[in-house]
Amino acid sequence: MPTDTSETLTPDAVAAWSLRLKEASAARDLARDGFAATVRDAVAAGIPQGQIAKILDIKARSYIYQLADGGEGLDDDVPPVPLQPVIFIRGARVDNSVWTTLQKQLWTRRWPTTTKRTEACHLARGGTPVIFLDFSKRTADDLKVAGVRAVYRNDDLTLELINGGTVKMPRLPDGSLDTFAITRLVQEVIGDLPAINERRRLAARAETAEKH
Repeated sequence: MPTDTSETLTPDAVAAWSLRLKEASAARDLARDGFAATVRDAVAAGIPQGQIAKILDIKARSYIYQLADGGEGLDDDVPPVPLQPVIFIRGARVDNSVWTTLQKQLWTRRWPTTTKRTEACHLARGGTPVIFLDFSKRTADDLKVAGVRAVYRNDDLTLELINGGTVKMPRLPDGSLDTFAITRLVQEVIGDLPAINERRRLAARAETAEKH
């Protein structure tokens, strides 16, 4: 039986092993996400899912179907690890002070942000919940806040809305943007995502069953 040698290890040795274990875990997750994205890319390019399973010597084709439909290919009794939502933000013609205030409020809630569409697309392809938040100054004075997923259209990777949408821009009595109200709207969109993803998962499972 293995013995507990933690008491004989130096603090530096424990720290070194902790780092190696965390790096290995991150590499495993990155490899899994990259494999799933490659399978979806192959399907989008026109490779039949059955042929993909044959190329990879995978007997259970349902695994490929699940990956192609945006799932993780995991057994039903193994819950997926929840990933922290990332907020893809746009704010054209908005003062830097508003940017700073809003980003700090998002970061306080442990929501990372990005301003790069390509990065948002790749995060969504890897399974990270991505929320599109556009508070740009427009004539319509509206706010776009929605959950998105990455899809291929005409060989281009783009973002497609799955919930949320366009609402009137929240403003304070003095006319400035109500950043707290905007943050609450982001929270509402994030809160709706689990139910939406569950419906998509069940629909994908039903479609897979029909194919068999």
